[in-house]
Amino acid sequence: MLHKLSSSIIVIFILMSPRLLFAQKPWPCAGDASQFCKGLKPTELDNCLWINYLKLSDQCKQTRINDYKRWPCVVEVNKYCHQFKYDDVTNLTQCLGSHIADWSPDCKTFNEKVARNKK
Repeated sequence: MLHKLSSSIIVIFILMSPRLLFAQKPWPCAGDASQFCKGLKPTELDNCLWINYLKLSDQCKQTRINDYKRWPCVVEVNKYCHQFKYDDVTNLTQCLGSHIADWSPDCKTFNEKVARNKK
């Protein structure tokens, strides 16, 4: 009986050890998500955080910048505004604004949502 119990404990420890060793840090956008995106489905959270980007905490903004590849306007930024860094929001906004006619439908829709949310 003791042997079975100790074997079970070892198996549980082995199964849990990756979680213990590689425990993830708390998500930097958790507070922002609960403040600006409460009640949304997980599939809507990403867009909500982009739409509220200017209101996010600095830590969350940095996380969003690191995840920029999911941003609907990344193609436009890479094509027309590649000289600016992603945390240079002012210049990126001006640059993107000068290329509105060239935006993809996804980028246009996204920016319309951002504009409505600013009001």
